[in-house]
Amino acid sequence: MDTPTSPLLAQPPPLGRDLAVTDTEVAALVGLATARGARSIAVGSGRTPAALAAADAITQAWQAAGGVVAATTTWPETAASWLCQARRFADAPADVWVMTGPEVGWAQVARWLLWSTSWRPDRTLATAAIGRPAALALVGAQQLRGLTGAGANGATLDRHRRRRHRGHRSRSTTMTALFDLPEASRDPVSPAPGRTCCLAGSPRPSRRGSSASSASGPPARSRSVPPACTGTG
Repeated sequence: MDTPTSPLLAQPPPLGRDLAVTDTEVAALVGLATARGARSIAVGSGRTPAALAAADAITQAWQAAGGVVAATTTWPETAASWLCQARRFADAPADVWVMTGPEVGWAQVARWLLWSTSWRPDRTLATAAIGRPAALALVGAQQLRGLTGAGANGATLDRHRRRRHRGHRSRSTTMTALFDLPEASRDPVSPAPGRTCCLAGSPRPSRRGSSASSASGPPARSRSVPPACTGTG
């Protein structure tokens, strides 16, 4: 498969569901960041009601645990470019990045992050809202190795294809979320030539409030030039 020459999705799918986060999920994310020795996090989300509520819940939980929120960034679901938001998010002086949905806007930002910044998936935590195979396929699962997430039930999903449950030993499982994908997806993105990552370090729970996608078509063949950064978020 040819390497795409644009970070934009060639044919963005319809906007997906606005999934809410659970208290158990938030606690799992805080635990994952703490286990990595993180003192500060950067939180990124879409601008839908559930996404903003998720970002707020993560922010409050992390601060309650004594951590610092270095920055919060939001992004739209549709835009001509996500470069401004990607740079703002990647430049945050944080030990760990935390991202939530919705899926399509997250995928667009993630593609720009890979294309134009030194963002590293292996230093990133994701909510269940962006852990579905269809969401990861919008970016290219092979580009997201090391991304770790938490499910709505608190199970953590990582690159080793194991699901860890509280109070139980790790066990192998058939994944239905992070990294349960073939190596090739239909519209993956790769970092621009010469771009390298250089950052150091490296029964159902109630939801906090709430409201399917795949990419198709050939990748763009000419690198797009984003408009000037305007506005906030």
